Amino acid sequence: DAVEAWSIHTGDLGTVTIAIIDSGVSPHDEFSSRMVPGQNTNDPSNPTLTTDGCPHGTHVAGIAAASGNNGIGVAGVTWGANVMPVRVLNGCSGFVSDLASGITWAADNGADVLNVSLQYYGLSSAQSQDLQSAVHYAHGLGAVLIAAAGNDHPGAVAYPARLVNVVAVSATDQTD
Repeated sequence: DAVEAWSIHTGDLGTVTIAIIDSGVSPHDEFSSRMVPGQNTNDPSNPTLTTDGCPHGTHVAGIAAASGNNGIGVAGVTWGANVMPVRVLNGCSGFVSDLASGITWAADNGADVLNVSLQYYGLSSAQSQDLQSAVHYAHGLGAVLIAAAGNDHPGAVAYPARLVNVVAVSATDQTD
């Protein structure tokens, strides 16, 4: 029902920052003017390299914040949001510790919404606790965390979507 929602509001320009915590985000005409500085937590030698290495993160950023009513490509859910690239993956894979660091960094740097469209299964107790601590920290700063419930194990909710203070998002098809 995005079209109906857009008749009410499309997002005030620059008032909300969405951290795309993923494989990075490459500048795109649909949102590059609204990109804010980001961070790369998976490569300490190059913390400002936030361009997309997959290109999953750029795709996610478009869904969240691509411009609307311009006759180009798709329209994002909110056209006025800033996009904060937080690269926690090397290509399309990465470590839970880098994800936890990315969540903390995004919260510390003013992200209002943290989008995590990636998944982990079978975490150790220490990994789960580390990730939960980062989530609690961001939530305590007022951030809303959204995460993919997962694709690989039907009926199982992946991390970080299964954690407390995370909104898990899933999809269904015509066969439900």
